[in-house]
Amino acid sequence: MMRPCLGVGGRPCPRGALIKGRRCEACRLEEGRRRNRQRDPVARRVYASAEWKELSRRVREEDGRVCRYCGGVGDTVDHIESIRRNPARALDRSNVVVACRSCQERRKTVGRGDLT
Repeated sequence: MMRPCLGVGGRPCPRGALIKGRRCEACRLEEGRRRNRQRDPVARRVYASAEWKELSRRVREEDGRVCRYCGGVGDTVDHIESIRRNPARALDRSNVVVACRSCQERRKTVGRGDLT
């Protein structure tokens, strides 16, 4: 079912795009940039670093892209202990797991507790 793009930051899509998902590609990229600008400076540095990109790739490869929380397809890497709470563990292999986007977002809203 086609529906209007959600746009960016509460503003409607300037292209008036009708899409299948939530945002057209241009708005999805702009929303990501907007969220990154608002992100904690420590987290921004971590996620932009070559070390994080390598760790993230390695974790997805080793854990087989299976979500630790629900067993579904893991498409992201999640910190068990938040970077805000303990920045020293941001690049610690024992502090990151593969997670699906849904479980990762749910953990953000309900706190850092385990979903299992």
